Amino acid sequence: MEALGNEITAPGEIALDQYKTSFVTPRISGQITKRHARLGQRVKRGSPLVSLTSVELAGAQGDAIVAHQEWRRVKALGQDVVSKRRYVE
Repeated sequence: MEALGNEITAPGEIALDQYKTSFVTPRISGQITKRHARLGQRVKRGSPLVSLTSVELAGAQGDAIVAHQEWRRVKALGQDVVSKRRYVE
């Protein structure tokens, strides 16, 4: 009786393991300015994968700054000077 070898040759196909693959999509549109990880590299949870630049985000940040400055101005003037409706907004 002949002993079986440790090696077996068989046809096969290499495929992506869908159970170990995650699709990452940003919540805003933008362009990648820097990659922090390479394809196939293991990364820890919370590690940045890429850095993005976004006109949409920059606009929203600018709007938030203007709104905050306006709120500080209205708050400093006081409720007596500014209409109650605007003060509450």
